Amino acid sequence: MLLESKLSRIQHRKIDCIHNLTFLFPIQGRPVIIRPPDDQVVVSGAIVTFDCFAEARPLHSLTWYFISANGSNSTIGSVNGIEKNIVQSGKYIITDDDNRMSPGGYGRLLIRNVQFEDRGTYICQAENSLDSDTASATLSVQGK
Repeated sequence: MLLESKLSRIQHRKIDCIHNLTFLFPIQGRPVIIRPPDDQVVVSGAIVTFDCFAEARPLHSLTWYFISANGSNSTIGSVNGIEKNIVQSGKYIITDDDNRMSPGGYGRLLIRNVQFEDRGTYICQAENSLDSDTASATLSVQGK
């Protein structure tokens, strides 16, 4: 009887442990940008960084777009939310490592040697299989 009671408690604890493990798996959620990039005013030749942080489970990608002051638009590049990435394209560098240990995505856009033509709107888009969210910042350049 005493042995059966101990076995029952051990089995009960195992079931509790297994039951509690199910709560460790993240629930999926749509992306929400919680730290959007800030507007900036710089002089020609400067280096500019725009930061964007999104919460999402899972985060598939974080993409930067550019709409110039004359209205033309382009995709700068993207990083995924799974691996650590550095994307370089001409004067642009996009990184996703801010040493965070939270579910979501971080994207830093660095623009080297900013010129008057770089003025416009920079858009950060966080995306996963459920949805997407965007935020934008304006870059003004002084001294043509």
